[in-house]
Amino acid sequence: MNGSGPYGHDYFAPRRRNLYGKLFGSKGYVPAKLRRELSRSAAILDVGCGTGQFLEDISDFPDRYGCDVSDEALKLTAQRNPGIALERTDPEGALPFPDVQFDCITLFDVIEHVTEDRALLQKISARLKPGGILVLSTPNPRSVGRRIKGRRWFAYRDETHCNIQELPYFEKLLDACGFDVEDVRYDGLWDAPYFLSTPWPERILLQLPGVLLFRYGAIRFQALGENMWLWAKKR
Repeated sequence: MNGSGPYGHDYFAPRRRNLYGKLFGSKGYVPAKLRRELSRSAAILDVGCGTGQFLEDISDFPDRYGCDVSDEALKLTAQRNPGIALERTDPEGALPFPDVQFDCITLFDVIEHVTEDRALLQKISARLKPGGILVLSTPNPRSVGRRIKGRRWFAYRDETHCNIQELPYFEKLLDACGFDVEDVRYDGLWDAPYFLSTPWPERILLQLPGVLLFRYGAIRFQALGENMWLWAKKR
């Protein structure tokens, strides 16, 4: 897939960092939790690095790597993170950077695009050190948002999504691939509009509380998160 393919400019343009992302970061509580659990010398790989926002948010970890199937994503990530180690990845092949064993691999908003999810997680497991951390996020079909919006829910609007599953599916899959799920959290009701007719009231009354609660990892009630966030460790 190249810059003009399904993950080209038109796909990533609406996903640039918004005001809340600039103020609070793009991945909520994850950077702070990584800082508590890892040394600054940890090697971190972001699989499906997208626009590079997360790698920018953890710029205090110097040993950062990113990979993506999209040339457009790699270009955007390089612009945000000059000099960072980046490689294009083949969905059918091994993960890049073969000489590196990672302390942490992140998989944000990726697995819902993948039909061979077990193969992907096995590749990730092979590249993590024992006790290494996997952080995975994916749409949460149990959210209030999906119940209200039905087929208009964000996870269904993206035509590249082919693997929308509920939490027990991923817990079982991760266990089969050698991971122990240690923590599950959620990220709030951010897919406006829900109940109100104008966007700014929704952004203040619905999105902002969710962003703030997610920033501190405070949402553990399944119905209140558009995405679920799984924190797992390799056995």
